Amino acid sequence: MSSQSTTPSAGSAAPDQHPERGRRDALYRSLVDDAFGFTVAIRSDFTMAFVSQSVWKHVERTADSLTGESVADFLHPDDLERALLLMSGWTNHGAPNGMAGFRLKHADGSWLAFDVTASHVTDGVEAFLAVYCSPVDYQKAT
Repeated sequence: MSSQSTTPSAGSAAPDQHPERGRRDALYRSLVDDAFGFTVAIRSDFTMAFVSQSVWKHVERTADSLTGESVADFLHPDDLERALLLMSGWTNHGAPNGMAGFRLKHADGSWLAFDVTASHVTDGVEAFLAVYCSPVDYQKAT
């Protein structure tokens, strides 16, 4: 019996050799896009590089309409300075620790409270701050 792993590395096998790959990819997309909360990947210039589709459930804005926009346009003005302080330096010092609360702008102009956590992620070329947002008012959010 060989001690080598039989699991192929990512991208090493043709799709027809591993029919489960398509199902795994669909599950991965669903885990991100159908999640209760939503995820935003922020560049070092504070623009949103990625926004999960689940953002619509909470702020009634599409992921495409937010992608490329500044996170500053999405944050309540009274929360902006605190958010920028927390996010500044993450490229050198890593993601901020703990959970913080911020108000984010709904499409109707109202402000909704979210708990956010963050982590440092990469696409293999560029680093991002991944921000995971969960609504504070869980009863209204569903």
